[in-house]
Amino acid sequence: KIEFLRKKGFRVNISLISPTESYKNFTHLVPRVSDIAIESSKFKLPLKINNIPPCMPLGAKKQSSLNKKILNMALLDKEGNISIDRYALDFISNKRIKRLLCANCNSNLTCNGMFQKYIMKHGFAELKPMKS
Repeated sequence: KIEFLRKKGFRVNISLISPTESYKNFTHLVPRVSDIAIESSKFKLPLKINNIPPCMPLGAKKQSSLNKKILNMALLDKEGNISIDRYALDFISNKRIKRLLCANCNSNLTCNGMFQKYIMKHGFAELKPMKS
């Protein structure tokens, strides 16, 4: 099946999201991007991961804009007010951060950084700022 997809020129695009629950299971839910790259290379099928910095293995060279200000209805309580607990959890889960070295990267102005929870679990080692 993989050979058929490869011959037909198929590519695989996946999006990395940051789970909001079960931090203890985070490693199983979100493996290291470099591990995904190693596993995907076994299938020899082009793979790109959306929502990660372009300097990471398999990172799409162009990031989708995730900086849009959209109200997540799940943050509201029964009365329609923003729940501070839900907001804090959402903020921590979806916050993106960069290395200090990213300031010198060619993609710094267009890169959204990596999910804070991912960095807290896996570290900054996979982020390798790109220079011309």
